[in-house]
Amino acid sequence: MMPTSSTPTNVALHLTQMARQQPTAPAILLPKKKNKHLLQKTYTFMDLDNLSNQVAHGLSTYGIHKGQKVLLLVPAGIDFFILIFALFKMGAIPVVADPGMGLSRMLNCVEQAHPTAFIGISKAHLLRYLFPRFFKKISHFVAIGKSWGCPALSYSKIKKIPTPKPFTAHIPSPNETATILFTSGST
Repeated sequence: MMPTSSTPTNVALHLTQMARQQPTAPAILLPKKKNKHLLQKTYTFMDLDNLSNQVAHGLSTYGIHKGQKVLLLVPAGIDFFILIFALFKMGAIPVVADPGMGLSRMLNCVEQAHPTAFIGISKAHLLRYLFPRFFKKISHFVAIGKSWGCPALSYSKIKKIPTPKPFTAHIPSPNETATILFTSGST
């Protein structure tokens, strides 16, 4: 049962509710190119809920926790949606920066937000390698792809950590931060 509108809730509970009510309904449709043909990859509500549960368990096992600010430098796509729902379920605080703002403004956002965990694609880990002073306070690193010689746990390993059961979503208090978003102004 979903909480009433006056009760604090976690947006990830809506995903879990949809996975129960319409498990095979499409949640995300992504374009996919195969043999010069544009196809569509479909992820159902059940797929997204199960994958985000798996990743929430993996990130928790790695040591990322409720209330922790997690810099998320991952482009829009299935991994972004899995990770954002996993972080919401955990009660962690995703810190998302629009890459369209430019390098110096994005690094300034990292400095302002004070994240202590970082999940990013190879290019994002290259920033960490080139500008280490902005990432000194971060203790947990997850790499989607290469990490350019910087220590990081592989996202593929996070996804393989055994999941004993569905992840129990954190129910926030009304004054908790849910996410931190930095935009270029054009979004």
